[in-house]
Amino acid sequence: MQEERIKYFNLELKIIKLDLERIKLKLEDNNRSIKEILQNADVKSKQKELRELVEFNRFLLQKHKEKIGDKLKTESHLKNLIIEENKNENKLIESEKRIEHLLSTIDKNLVFNSDHPFYDDSSFIRDLLKEALKKEDYETCVILRNRLEELSGLSVI
Repeated sequence: MQEERIKYFNLELKIIKLDLERIKLKLEDNNRSIKEILQNADVKSKQKELRELVEFNRFLLQKHKEKIGDKLKTESHLKNLIIEENKNENKLIESEKRIEHLLSTIDKNLVFNSDHPFYDDSSFIRDLLKEALKKEDYETCVILRNRLEELSGLSVI
Protein backbone atom coordinates (compact mmCIF):
# COMPACT_ATOMS: atom_id res chain seq x y z
CA MET A 1 0.00 0.00 0.00
CA GLN A 2 2.73 2.45 1.05
CA GLU A 3 4.81 1.53 -1.99
CA GLU A 4 1.87 2.30 -4.30
CA ARG A 5 1.39 5.71 -2.69
CA ILE A 6 5.09 6.47 -3.13
CA LYS A 7 4.83 5.53 -6.82
CA TYR A 8 1.74 7.71 -7.17
CA PHE A 9 3.41 10.77 -5.63
CA ASN A 10 6.57 10.20 -7.69
CA LEU A 11 4.44 10.16 -10.84
CA GLU A 12 2.52 13.21 -9.66
CA LEU A 13 5.81 15.02 -9.08
CA LYS A 14 7.02 14.17 -12.59
CA ILE A 15 3.78 15.53 -14.08
CA ILE A 16 4.10 18.74 -12.07
CA LYS A 17 7.71 19.17 -13.20
CA LEU A 18 6.63 18.69 -16.83
CA ASP A 19 3.87 21.27 -16.34
CA LEU A 20 6.38 23.71 -14.87
CA GLU A 21 8.71 23.18 -17.81
CA ARG A 22 5.83 23.70 -20.26
CA ILE A 23 4.83 26.94 -18.49
CA LYS A 24 8.45 28.12 -18.54
CA LEU A 25 8.69 27.50 -22.30
CA LYS A 26 5.41 29.35 -22.91
CA LEU A 27 6.65 32.28 -20.82
CA GLU A 28 9.90 32.40 -22.79
CA ASP A 29 8.00 32.29 -26.09
CA ASN A 30 5.57 34.96 -24.91
CA ASN A 31 8.40 37.20 -23.71
CA ARG A 32 10.10 36.84 -27.10
CA SER A 33 6.89 37.98 -28.78
CA ILE A 34 6.63 40.99 -26.47
CA LYS A 35 10.27 41.90 -27.13
CA GLU A 36 9.75 41.66 -30.91
CA ILE A 37 6.72 43.94 -30.77
CA LEU A 38 8.60 46.46 -28.67
CA GLN A 39 11.62 46.43 -30.98
CA ASN A 40 10.16 46.11 -34.46
CA ALA A 41 6.75 47.67 -34.66
CA ASP A 42 4.78 50.72 -34.00
CA VAL A 43 3.76 50.07 -30.39
CA LYS A 44 0.49 51.97 -30.77
CA SER A 45 -0.70 49.71 -33.58
CA LYS A 46 0.16 46.60 -31.51
CA GLN A 47 -1.20 47.77 -28.14
CA LYS A 48 -4.06 45.26 -28.09
CA GLU A 49 -1.74 42.37 -28.96
CA LEU A 50 0.79 43.60 -26.41
CA ARG A 51 -1.89 43.80 -23.69
CA GLU A 52 -3.02 40.26 -24.51
CA LEU A 53 0.56 39.00 -24.31
CA VAL A 54 1.12 40.75 -20.96
CA GLU A 55 -2.17 39.37 -19.66
CA PHE A 56 -1.16 35.89 -20.82
CA ASN A 57 2.15 36.33 -18.97
CA ARG A 58 0.25 37.16 -15.77
CA PHE A 59 -1.88 34.06 -16.27
CA LEU A 60 1.20 31.88 -16.86
CA LEU A 61 2.95 33.31 -13.80
CA GLN A 62 -0.12 32.57 -11.66
CA LYS A 63 -0.19 28.99 -13.00
CA HIS A 64 3.53 28.70 -12.31
CA LYS A 65 2.99 29.87 -8.72
CA GLU A 66 0.17 27.31 -8.24
CA LYS A 67 2.31 24.51 -9.69
CA ILE A 68 5.17 25.41 -7.37
CA GLY A 69 2.73 25.10 -4.45
CA ASP A 70 1.55 21.73 -5.79
CA LYS A 71 5.18 20.64 -6.16
CA LEU A 72 6.01 21.57 -2.57
CA LYS A 73 2.93 19.73 -1.23
CA THR A 74 3.70 16.64 -3.29
CA GLU A 75 7.35 16.65 -2.23
CA SER A 76 6.24 16.94 1.39
CA HIS A 77 3.82 14.01 1.03
CA LEU A 78 6.50 11.96 -0.69
CA LYS A 79 9.08 12.78 1.99
CA ASN A 80 6.64 11.77 4.75
CA LEU A 81 5.81 8.51 2.98
CA ILE A 82 9.47 7.68 2.55
CA ILE A 83 10.16 8.46 6.22
CA GLU A 84 7.25 6.19 7.22
CA GLU A 85 8.48 3.46 4.86
CA ASN A 86 11.96 3.69 6.40
CA LYS A 87 10.47 3.43 9.91
CA ASN A 88 8.53 0.32 8.90
CA GLU A 89 11.62 -1.19 7.30
CA ASN A 90 13.67 -0.43 10.44
CA LYS A 91 11.01 -2.10 12.61
CA LEU A 92 11.15 -5.17 10.40
CA ILE A 93 14.94 -5.26 10.59
CA GLU A 94 14.81 -4.90 14.39
CA SER A 95 12.24 -7.69 14.58
CA GLU A 96 14.45 -9.95 12.46
CA LYS A 97 17.47 -9.13 14.64
CA ARG A 98 15.43 -9.93 17.75
CA ILE A 99 14.40 -13.32 16.34
CA GLU A 100 17.99 -14.11 15.30
CA HIS A 101 19.25 -13.21 18.79
CA LEU A 102 16.47 -15.23 20.40
CA LEU A 103 17.28 -18.34 18.36
CA SER A 104 21.03 -17.93 18.95
CA THR A 105 20.45 -17.53 22.68
CA ILE A 106 18.12 -20.55 22.82
CA ASP A 107 20.73 -22.62 20.97
CA LYS A 108 23.38 -21.33 23.44
CA ASN A 109 25.42 -19.83 20.58
CA LEU A 110 24.94 -16.46 22.27
CA VAL A 111 25.45 -16.24 26.02
CA PHE A 112 22.75 -14.42 27.98
CA ASN A 113 24.74 -12.06 30.20
CA SER A 114 25.18 -8.33 30.68
CA ASP A 115 26.80 -8.05 27.24
CA HIS A 116 23.74 -9.56 25.53
CA PRO A 117 21.96 -6.99 23.31
CA PHE A 118 18.58 -7.84 24.88
CA TYR A 119 19.75 -8.17 28.47
CA ASP A 120 17.42 -5.37 29.60
CA ASP A 121 14.43 -6.40 27.46
CA SER A 122 11.88 -8.09 29.73
CA SER A 123 9.76 -9.21 26.78
CA PHE A 124 12.77 -10.93 25.23
CA ILE A 125 13.61 -12.55 28.56
CA ARG A 126 10.03 -13.85 28.92
CA ASP A 127 10.28 -15.40 25.45
CA LEU A 128 13.57 -17.01 26.44
CA LEU A 129 12.03 -18.24 29.69
CA LYS A 130 9.17 -19.92 27.79
CA GLU A 131 11.66 -21.74 25.58
CA ALA A 132 13.80 -22.77 28.58
CA LEU A 133 10.68 -24.15 30.28
CA LYS A 134 9.80 -26.16 27.16
CA LYS A 135 13.31 -27.64 27.18
CA GLU A 136 13.10 -28.16 30.93
CA ASP A 137 16.32 -26.16 31.29
CA TYR A 138 15.63 -25.13 34.87
CA GLU A 139 19.07 -23.67 35.49
CA THR A 140 18.49 -21.16 32.69
CA CYS A 141 14.95 -20.57 33.98
CA VAL A 142 16.33 -19.50 37.37
CA ILE A 143 18.82 -17.11 35.73
CA LEU A 144 16.11 -15.59 33.55
CA ARG A 145 13.61 -15.34 36.41
CA ASN A 146 16.23 -13.56 38.54
CA ARG A 147 16.95 -11.13 35.72
CA LEU A 148 13.24 -10.39 35.32
CA GLU A 149 13.02 -9.73 39.06
CA GLU A 150 15.98 -7.34 38.79
CA LEU A 151 14.30 -5.49 35.95
CA SER A 152 10.87 -5.27 37.50
CA GLY A 153 11.78 -5.01 41.17
CA LEU A 154 8.96 -7.52 41.81
CA SER A 155 8.98 -11.22 42.52
CA VAL A 156 8.17 -13.34 39.46
CA ILE A 157 6.84 -16.76 40.40
